[in-house]
Amino acid sequence: MKKLMKIVAIVACAAILVAGSVAGTFAWLAMKTESITNTFTAGDIEITLKNTTPSEANTKMVPGQPVAYEATVTVAAESEACWLFVKLVKSENYSTYLENYVIADGWYPLRATDANGALLMDEESNPVYVDGVYYRKVEANATNAQSFVVIKDNTLYATETAQKSDYDLLTDGNKPQLIITAYAVQYAGFEVSDSEPVAGVQEAWKIAAAINNANGTDTVPETPGSAEQSNP
Repeated sequence: MKKLMKIVAIVACAAILVAGSVAGTFAWLAMKTESITNTFTAGDIEITLKNTTPSEANTKMVPGQPVAYEATVTVAAESEACWLFVKLVKSENYSTYLENYVIADGWYPLRATDANGALLMDEESNPVYVDGVYYRKVEANATNAQSFVVIKDNTLYATETAQKSDYDLLTDGNKPQLIITAYAVQYAGFEVSDSEPVAGVQEAWKIAAAINNANGTDTVPETPGSAEQSNP
């Protein structure tokens, strides 16, 4: 019996030694990569609005004759894709001296909506538009600035009905004016689709209009995202 117990004890000790030896040889497969650093740059939109009428062009009003007026909006290179808006505001006496402007090709009149965002129609089921507001989509261009004229053919026309007596009433304080303001709002987040062809534009205009509201006026100073210019 003692001999048997001794054999069992030897076997047990051998088993412990073997188990300990196996456990001591375990090695986990593991490694670590080099770190990478991501630096995030801010997207941006930069626009300018300038009167680019040539100095030799006729800018004086003569009844029935063209008046040169070249207003140009430029979206700077490296700007993000955006909705570009222009808002044109006429002085109270504008129509006495000048015919209504014609907007340049590529601009679209902005549809008006009610408080719930539904597009407005008049009593004859015709679309209602926001007075003097036009828009276009501008794609991103990392290399070149993109410029767009505002008035078709860069030309306004003096009315045929204004008389010399009307012109004699004009002073530096009451000359007719056409005030143009440009706005840019990022396209991302304000996309349009076949099912919602104008909803994104409407929401983008709310952002642009908020700049007006913040300044408490229909015209805004030259700030990032907006630019203003009036004719002489």
